[in-house]
Amino acid sequence: PCFPDRSAGHHVFACRGFQFDVEVPAACAGGGCGVILDVHGLTMSAAMEDANTGLRARGAAAGFVVIQPSANPAPPQASWSPTDDAAVYDFLTRAIAVYAIDPDRVHMTGFSQGGFMTWRMLCDHADRFASVAPGAAASDCPAGGLGASTPACRFTGAEVPARRLSILYLHGTADQNYIPWSCAQPQVDAIVSAWGLSAQGVV
Repeated sequence: PCFPDRSAGHHVFACRGFQFDVEVPAACAGGGCGVILDVHGLTMSAAMEDANTGLRARGAAAGFVVIQPSANPAPPQASWSPTDDAAVYDFLTRAIAVYAIDPDRVHMTGFSQGGFMTWRMLCDHADRFASVAPGAAASDCPAGGLGASTPACRFTGAEVPARRLSILYLHGTADQNYIPWSCAQPQVDAIVSAWGLSAQGVV
């Protein structure tokens, strides 16, 4: 089964062909906490993602269950496909039910391929999330090797989230490979246009 129990601590669950690392703070074992889905990038794993985000410890301190899936196969060949989204989303919904997650505190973040998945989840399941934070990912990025061919969320036509929610978009100003910094502004412009926003800036 995907969830043998709901006890506190670190667990690794096998579900629908993937492994999911789940950190459950002691305070969250009884329910009522939030959840953060944190998805790694190309060639990575859940452990490598956490080594960079530190979300297991940060989540525990702030009252969040943290879910970090691992793509197949193992690093360095690990890679996500849009066809994997359904399995990851299914696990998230199972976790929300099993851990009695506060439905107003469901968040997602991801880096590179995980960022693209985050955009897609926003487009497909906007009603589920309180916020998303995609990193190093942008729609229709012809200058980048991944952006031109990897589906994300264009904020045009059918690719507009069903509702507005908070987005923290992360992109390194010095990024040049795969998804260059030059791809970030068109993504931001599309969001501003689709949602009729008036203020924007780089922090």
